[in-house]
Formats: sequence, C-alpha cells, structure tokens
Amino acid sequence: MSDDLICTSFEATIGSDRYEVIVSNRSDEAVHSYLSAFSPKSIFIIADSYFKNSSVLPSRSFCDLLSDHCTYYVDGGVEMKSLKSLELICDQLFESSIPRDGVIVALGGGVVGDLAAMASSIYQRGMKLIHIPTTTTSMLDSSIGGKTGVNHKGQVNLLGTYHNPDALFCDSRFLRTLPQRDLIAGICESIKKSLISDYSAVDFFSSNSNKILALDPDALHKMICWSIKQKLFFVSSDFKESSTRLLLNYGHTFGQAFESFYGLYQDYLRHGEAVSLGICCAGYLTDKVFDNSQLNNLQAKLLSMYGLPCRISELSLPSLPLISQLTPLLKNDKKRVSTGNRFVLLEDIGRPHILSDVEDELLSEAFDVVLN
Repeated sequence: MSDDLICTSFEATIGSDRYEVIVSNRSDEAVHSYLSAFSPKSIFIIADSYFKNSSVLPSRSFCDLLSDHCTYYVDGGVEMKSLKSLELICDQLFESSIPRDGVIVALGGGVVGDLAAMASSIYQRGMKLIHIPTTTTSMLDSSIGGKTGVNHKGQVNLLGTYHNPDALFCDSRFLRTLPQRDLIAGICESIKKSLISDYSAVDFFSSNSNKILALDPDALHKMICWSIKQKLFFVSSDFKESSTRLLLNYGHTFGQAFESFYGLYQDYLRHGEAVSLGICCAGYLTDKVFDNSQLNNLQAKLLSMYGLPCRISELSLPSLPLISQLTPLLKNDKKRVSTGNRFVLLEDIGRPHILSDVEDELLSEAFDVVLN
C-alpha cells in the first residue's frame, strides 16, 4: 500500500462553534503543531489502555505524545463509561494541577472520547478538548457532533452534556489496529448515513466495499471525510437534536431494543451490528408505509456486502429474544419523548421521514423480520 501522504483539512461549524478537522494517514505533525501552543504541563491526555503497549501506536511521534505529557489510561470497555470513571478523571486533573486554560486530549474509541469530552465540559466549567479517534465508530460518528455521556442505571448515555472539541484529528493508520469485526461494526454508521443521504453515497459504499474492507488508504480517506462532513450536515443546525439531527437515528430505535435485551456489559453484540438489525426492521416499516420493497432489498444487499447482519441468526448469540421481550424495550430509548418513540423511515434513499405513531402490530412484525 502507498505511503504517500494523504491529508484533507476543513472547518466544522456546529451552532456558534467552529473547529478544524484534519483527516490524514499521517496526522503526527498536525497534532504536535496544535499542542505546541500549550505549555506541556497544561496538556492532559486520556488514552485507551490498549496504547500502553507502544508497539501498536502508528508512529514514534504518538509514542512521544503519550510519554512526554501527563497521560491517564482508561480501559476502553463500555463498563468504564460510568460516573465513577468520570470522577477518577476529574480527580487526576485536579491532582495534576491542569489549569483551566489547558487542553484535554482524547486518544481512543467512543468510550474514551465520551468520557474525555464530558470531563472537559464540566471540569472548571469547561476546558479545551481535542479528539484523536482510533476506531471506525469514533472516527465516523461519535467524535463528531459534540455529544458527551456516561451510562447510568443500565441506560446508555443517560447522563451527558453537549461540548464540541476545539480540533479533531483522524489518522486512518489507527484503523489497522482493529479486529475485523469491530472495523465492520463501526462502518455501519456510515452506511446508515449514506441511506438517509443520496444514491451517490450508497453507490460509493457499494462499489468500494472490497477496498474499504482491505483498508485501502484512498478509500478509507474518502469514507472518513465523507462521513464526517455528512454528520456535520445533519447536526450543524440542530446541535441539541430537535429536528434534522433526529434523522441520524435511522435503525437506532430498533437497534437499541436489541442492545437493551443483551445488556450493556456484554461482548456478544456490537453497537453497529444492533444498528444493522435495526435498519432491517425500519426497512420493513418503510415497505409497509411507503410500499417500497426495492429500497428494503437494496439496503439489505449493501449491509451484507460488509458482513453486517440482516438476521439475528447470522450472529453467535447465547440466546434469542422473543418479540414480546423486544417491544417493551423500545420504551427505554433515551431519544423517546412524552408522546412516544420517534421512528425514522425512508420513503426512498435520501428521503427520510420521522413517524411518531406506529401500531404495536407493525412493530412486532418489524422485529419478526430479523428474528426469522
């Protein structure tokens, strides 16, 4: 594979906040250049404990980044997204005398990013933050949009804030450190965005599946840049999720029910896999409401290209849920409002709609599609 430098930079605008986004296959120089504006003693790095083993870091520069600054390591498992972990991070910020005009650097996946972002949003009423996401899920989705959060009472991100970073650096070399299953699960977030965006985006993911899965540098770069820009498109004018940002929940409402059934702290079902199943459920409703079976078939074919599940039997799970167990779990969706769940359906590719009133019988039929 080519070692030629690939780099794209652009400005993200979310509400009144603006920050630089750099996507590259070698982001070292840009990261160090940004941090050179801070006193070394005012830089606090929160890193996934996986990177304690310096051999898995993509360059010597990233090794130096961790060794030359105050670094706090966090296990990247979802069980660490807790108030206790947040408290320990804030304790370490205090004990390390990190000043208010310092910066917190998040180096890791979604768990590390959410914890670091929430800490930076509340410590001394707010500090600067930069994201260096290292997984597909965090690069393509969770590091963009300003959401922070910890799990509480068995609910995903029940407690959280909105806090945008001051810079985002995506280095595609980190994706080579991922297990294939995690790589693929994270890509589901981008496939979902393509379905609610336009046919050209769907065509890109269809025609480039082999290159993306083979970690071709150019294909990865295009996927990351497009995914970030598209996420920004949906959130830029709806920072706190009252209108257009809700469209990003396509497949999530159903997917959350599967995640709730298996529990937060398990290793059987990845978030992206749950979303893939949720997309198939939503596709069934799309067919029923808009009479569009062609779209349903198209999205199932696209998910299958990436090895994402369209039937729960495609996964190695310890048990299978009953429909009667899944439908009540829709009420646990954190995006639910007083009038009920809001389901995102597609009239066609790039033509999403929000539907609030769905009969229980249709919901049961939608779940049945992926259970059989």
